[in-house]
Amino acid sequence: KTIVIDAGHGGTDGGARAPDGSALEKNLALGVARSLAERLSAEGAAVIMTRDSDVKISLTERPAMANRSRADAFVSVHFNSNKVANSRSGMMVFHHKQDPLSRLLADCIQRRLAVKGGMPSLGIRSDTTVYKSGFAVLRNATVPAVLMELGFINHRSDRKRMTHPSFRTDVAEAVVQGLKVFFGDASEKKEE
Repeated sequence: KTIVIDAGHGGTDGGARAPDGSALEKNLALGVARSLAERLSAEGAAVIMTRDSDVKISLTERPAMANRSRADAFVSVHFNSNKVANSRSGMMVFHHKQDPLSRLLADCIQRRLAVKGGMPSLGIRSDTTVYKSGFAVLRNATVPAVLMELGFINHRSDRKRMTHPSFRTDVAEAVVQGLKVFFGDASEKKEE
């Protein structure tokens, strides 16, 4: 399978940041994306990363890379934030509108993140719950596509988990397991 991994933000777009400035979304996203790419490659997948350094890639170019390569899936890596620090905790996975394949992919990945992520599961949801037209990276993808929000960077316990050395590998393992279930290469049984 060909999987496009999108490390959110980058370059001049730092994304969300910890209240004390100790963590930036663009750096955390790139770290997780690299671990995921390594794990997928070890499993035999062809991996395309939208970025592998601290550069800004347009929101239209990210899904275009998946479309051009006729990827089997597009996975965008992000970290959440909200207006009130320490008020919300957990991970969620977005899909575009009610696209059935993307919704299934989101569900497969979120179920594994709930086991391995070390944070509350906030489930899956449509990107239209945030923006009427959805997220550009999902809206413009013609392949099954999801956007993961891997915890709230402005929540103390989420940030402690997302900056822990084991987090990247745990998330990578969860996403790989979710992709295997999605593609029918593994059952929904827990593979602890």
